[in-house]
Amino acid sequence: MTDSITPTGDLASSIEFIANLRRQINERRQECYEKIERIRQRAEADERYEADRLYFETEPLRRQMEAMIKCVADYESLKHPAAVFIQSSLDK
Repeated sequence: MTDSITPTGDLASSIEFIANLRRQINERRQECYEKIERIRQRAEADERYEADRLYFETEPLRRQMEAMIKCVADYESLKHPAAVFIQSSLDK
């Protein structure tokens, strides 16, 4: 099959040429869709990897920060103890 049509007065070769072009278009389109799907799957895997990596890198830091906040809060509460109210039995 050639890549061009030579007028012969017979439409059979033209119909065959058109069908061949349609097959080529569909094949290339299918190849492209498959390639795009592979790219998406790799991108999803990369995204999961990066999200997990971020979590494992930052979670220890977050826990350390929370522990430091608790220590500072405890220290501040020792500097300024809460008021204590004592009710005597005579006030009843």
